[in-house]
Amino acid sequence: MSKPRKKSGSSARRPSRRSGSTARLRLPGLKPVYRAFCEAGPGFAALSDALEAELWISSHLGLLQESSPDGTGLELALLDLVDELERTGQPEACAMLHGLAAIGPAALHESAASAADRMSAAAARQGRSWSQPRWLDLLGKAMPGDCWHTMDRYGEREQILCTFVHRDGDRPHGILIERDHSWHGAATDITAIDDTEGCRTHLAKAARKDGTELLALTHTAAHHALKDAFTAFLAHGLASPARPDIRPDAKFFEPLAFAVARSRQLDPGTCEPDQPPLAEIWDEAARDALASEYLASPAGAAQTTAAARVAPRLLIRLSVDVLGRDPRRIGPGTLTRIFTDALPGSLLLPDALLDELPAAIIGYYTWVAEQYLPKQDRKEVLRILRRRTAALSQTLKVFPAQPLRAYIADIDQNGHDGDVLQAVIDRRGFVVPEPGHRWVPGDIDSDEVDDLDAADEEERALIVQEEMRARKVPRRFHAVHEVLANQLWLNNPVQLWPAAQRLRDAGLSREQVLDRLADVLSGHLNQVLRAAPGQAPGLEQYAQALETLGRRT
Repeated sequence: MSKPRKKSGSSARRPSRRSGSTARLRLPGLKPVYRAFCEAGPGFAALSDALEAELWISSHLGLLQESSPDGTGLELALLDLVDELERTGQPEACAMLHGLAAIGPAALHESAASAADRMSAAAARQGRSWSQPRWLDLLGKAMPGDCWHTMDRYGEREQILCTFVHRDGDRPHGILIERDHSWHGAATDITAIDDTEGCRTHLAKAARKDGTELLALTHTAAHHALKDAFTAFLAHGLASPARPDIRPDAKFFEPLAFAVARSRQLDPGTCEPDQPPLAEIWDEAARDALASEYLASPAGAAQTTAAARVAPRLLIRLSVDVLGRDPRRIGPGTLTRIFTDALPGSLLLPDALLDELPAAIIGYYTWVAEQYLPKQDRKEVLRILRRRTAALSQTLKVFPAQPLRAYIADIDQNGHDGDVLQAVIDRRGFVVPEPGHRWVPGDIDSDEVDDLDAADEEERALIVQEEMRARKVPRRFHAVHEVLANQLWLNNPVQLWPAAQRLRDAGLSREQVLDRLADVLSGHLNQVLRAAPGQAPGLEQYAQALETLGRRT
């Protein structure tokens, strides 16, 4: 049956006339969540004041944010929520839209405010008289007051208190943000404060006890500090992937939207020059200079092990790239992060160095403490350092090992230099890809292949066999590929890997390179098997064939 054509004009486009079908939703699976918001409208409109309304919106947005901490799908869900509230045509839903525009993410402001305006306009055209909460015009319009902050003596834990009051002077309040500067300066705790003077007194007392002080912040400085804290949290969370057990809970997310909205109200609208990224300040030259300064010092010269030469560069890299921390700034929090967040997921050293590592770490960090920490602060840091290094081996057992460690675990002679280790990883990772990048036949689970140890000769053979099956290589060639994998793993003959690199540089894929090398090996083995006794070709002929492979004629 043909349907009548839609009428032209604004009435045909009014969202309030649209069907509530879930087919129009971006995330239809959240329909019950949207319905719960709509049904809560009367309770929201009955709240006593603007502050309660803003905290209500923030708390309920936090429930959505907790289920999507990286923001995936959150914006779509909020846009759906706006549409669903508008479709109700109820004054309480309109008030909730004003709350979403004031407290929700900045990207939601325009859509929520526009939807609320359309609802009010539609009610006016229909002659309906809407009763809205008396505090509706105060939403999102609190005026900033005094701001303070305090930093512990190690420069790791910062607390920022910002105070506000609505235009009617009712309900002075504030937000208290805690930042962890041993972890990118990310926000780690958020609290809405109703007793701002009591909170300020408590912060000042705690600062004096710690040997620091509570300092005033300008609105501009407070805005940028909070913005950086929230941005760092969104980028890095509360801990590295090596600590999946450390993640924010509902208590963190419930005041988050409220705190972000208040931080926007601190923005004076003036632009400040952006600080260069830490990795740019601590580039390769700066890292080498700090490591060289330590190795040239009496403390560094006294360390004679191979680990002592590797450890400074490793720890500097972990501070900058993993923790987002100036490598000269250490304290209890920084050391805890190094040993629990950074080392377990990043440690890539041969077994020969692991036994030497604790002494090398103690030597380097003791020097850093003596160079950059006040004398009265060193004792606590060195106590934690010794405790953490003593437990390092146990810590490494608790956390999953770096998958590439198996590729360099047996390197012991002249192989501790970073470039040498990387070359070994490149060669062995070419013939036996690391877990997550291996060929897997369709009839088995990928975890079965990823769990195999490339360093074990028998398990390495199984990895190669499964790749041959996945690539549908004829079975008669499997044994040749197993031998080839062992030769590349052991770098014997030494002409093999350069030949592979030449073929790869010529544009061949990894699989094509391995097949070409297997052809050469297979030809050599056939000659050996067919030769008369005492006339079998030696390895030098195999090496010569490899030497010419991939070279331009």
